[in-house]
Amino acid sequence: MKACLYIGYLDNEWVWDMFPGKSPAELPLAGKAWARHAVDICSLLKVSEIFVMDCFFYPELPGRLGDGSFWSTKIEYLPCTDSINLNQLLEQYEGKFPTDDLLIFWGQVLPDLPDVEMLLKELRPVETAPDRSLPTGIYLLRDGKLLQCVCPLLRMDTVQHYFDLNMRILEHPGIYTLPGYSSDRRFSIGRNVITMFGCQLNPPLVIQDNSGLGRGTVLDGDVIIGSNVLIDDRTYLKRAVILDNTYIGRNMHIEDKIVSGHTVIDVASGVLVEIDDDFMAGRAKRGAIDRFMVAESILALLLLVLLLPSWLLALPFRKFFSRLPFYNYVLKAYPKLPGVLSGRTRLVRNGIRDKSYVFRYSDQWRLAGDEHYREMMDVFFSTHRSVRAIIAVVSNTLFKRMTTLTEPRSGAGKK
Repeated sequence: MKACLYIGYLDNEWVWDMFPGKSPAELPLAGKAWARHAVDICSLLKVSEIFVMDCFFYPELPGRLGDGSFWSTKIEYLPCTDSINLNQLLEQYEGKFPTDDLLIFWGQVLPDLPDVEMLLKELRPVETAPDRSLPTGIYLLRDGKLLQCVCPLLRMDTVQHYFDLNMRILEHPGIYTLPGYSSDRRFSIGRNVITMFGCQLNPPLVIQDNSGLGRGTVLDGDVIIGSNVLIDDRTYLKRAVILDNTYIGRNMHIEDKIVSGHTVIDVASGVLVEIDDDFMAGRAKRGAIDRFMVAESILALLLLVLLLPSWLLALPFRKFFSRLPFYNYVLKAYPKLPGVLSGRTRLVRNGIRDKSYVFRYSDQWRLAGDEHYREMMDVFFSTHRSVRAIIAVVSNTLFKRMTTLTEPRSGAGKK
């Protein structure tokens, strides 16, 4: 048996309003994209080959699903248009699809079954003419006849249904596997997750890779946290979905909400609000800003003196020294230091609005990295900025590069 995943505009126009730039197939359900859940189902049914037809043409999807070797199957990506119907589908790829059984996921739905084998137990002929668009559902093409799989379906055709589907899979995973590791199915924790002192974690919950919880954070059940997420101190979350690369500030109360970056969606009303990062980060006092500028100016002047020999040594032999992380960093950073003295440049980037800067908070441990993650750490630094923190960023960044022999290859550090 083979399978086809059709990703079109079927019942998912809301995705463009709530998550512009995201493919419906990439929206996470309990921490895992819909497409991965669908491939999991195909794998359990021992599907030998899967055809992914994405009319949105998202290049990220093939990169994340791969060729199917993870599932011991084969995945092939076929171009298509949104106006396609079943007849057009079969005609366009005549000879590509099998003559026996073809399982078709028509739109972003999943079966709600205790056993995946039950998916094909009850089938009924489809009355809709094959030259017309099919309603969202799961179908089986057998011997030239189209049959519909009669089973309860999990739908994501509205933002409320999408949120409810996240909670449903989180609370009762059934045939669906959640990302992460745990000896208790109510807790699913990814790699490199940091929880500070005083955190309270109540199940069920999912926390994905490279995320952190500040002091006194409370996750009070039904919480899904994506990758590269930072929850700051004393924040309360209950029945919440936090998507990847999101920062949430201190002392916030988030319940029955979806948060993606600076976008907060109230599920009940469907209202979307864009939260400015300065609001989430709080307001800085004028006196504190002056103090930081003085500290950065003094540090910049000190660096201009200390790094001058290294810069003069590397400048004539830029091609050779640029291979070494420390000298490569000095070559790029040193010309910016005078701008710190004049007030045009930040020594350490303070939030995502600073366009001219020398150092970034994430430079302390990463030579390269995902830009969304680095921006999230810039916002985190803006809420925890102090003279000591500025000194730590500068010294740790330079020390990291002094003790590293080679620059990372292109793309290193990206997920």
